[in-house]
Amino acid sequence: MKKEKYIKSYFVKGELNISRMIDDYYDYVGSIIKDDVDISSEEEAEIIHDVFFSVIENQDDLDRNAKFSAYLEDVTRKILAKRFRNNKKIFIMIASLLLVIVFIICFIIILTHKNDNVKSEESVEAVSYDNNLIVSENTTTNNVEQKPEIDSKTTDWNLILVNKDNVVPDDYDFELKDIDSASQVDSRIAEAAQKMLNDAKSQGLRPVICSSYRSTDTQELLYKRKVNEYISLGFSSVDAEREASYWVTFPGSSEHEVGLALDIVSQNYQILDQNQENTDVQKWLVDNCQNYGFVLRYPTDKKDITKINYEPWHYRYVGVENAKFMKEKGFCLEEYIQYLKQFE
Repeated sequence: MKKEKYIKSYFVKGELNISRMIDDYYDYVGSIIKDDVDISSEEEAEIIHDVFFSVIENQDDLDRNAKFSAYLEDVTRKILAKRFRNNKKIFIMIASLLLVIVFIICFIIILTHKNDNVKSEESVEAVSYDNNLIVSENTTTNNVEQKPEIDSKTTDWNLILVNKDNVVPDDYDFELKDIDSASQVDSRIAEAAQKMLNDAKSQGLRPVICSSYRSTDTQELLYKRKVNEYISLGFSSVDAEREASYWVTFPGSSEHEVGLALDIVSQNYQILDQNQENTDVQKWLVDNCQNYGFVLRYPTDKKDITKINYEPWHYRYVGVENAKFMKEKGFCLEEYIQYLKQFE
């Protein structure tokens, strides 16, 4: 209906007043481009466009019509450009508003996180954890008082750490005592070692000590012998020494030199290899050695820490309480020492 209304408004006595139509259109479009008049809707804009093209197409003044058509196309582009600018302004306004909202949200999150950190540093009540860490009541988390689950120290004689990184001190001294007829150990562990062997025998087992205390000279002899074995296999001297140390460590770095280690095998199988773990003697010792103060010193899963290959026959005395704790936690001696150091 709007289209017909526009068309009729330019007919006078049945004839088109094209001059008035063109003049009005120029004025109207010019006002739009100058932002003096707004197109109320896209529908109205399309009607205005269609009206004048419909009228022009039915006139005989081709030259005038061609010029008007070109002008109409140019004006149409300008109207569309104006509409794009208006839309761009709206888009920029919306984007700016969204950025402000995002900034406010981020600020709130940062402020909340900061408040949480401040609260976490405020006083806390005493809490007892599984690892027996005690937090003093009304102290900050920066002043947490920690206590070990066991009353032992790295300076205890039975926890001396002897390995490739910790050699036997020059002034280290102890007394030897015989056990099981032909073996010697630190006198302080003799009773526990003998009892462990006797109890194993009472179960019908036949444990045999194949190595106990060794002098430094004996350790050097065994080490050189192992190095020569690797050299005979084609290893260089450097590589042979490295490989040999995984089985027989160099002099001054063996627990046998402090009388706290025992190599125990089954009389029925006395080969020092992994199959030793399958003997009844080793199965019993693994299950019970902690009750006598011993631990399996070089477990299969601790090689990267101990730097010694798996030895299912090598037992080290650390004391009953320490041995039980180490087994419960799955610690090798290096790990246990490190655990105790954090409390010293």
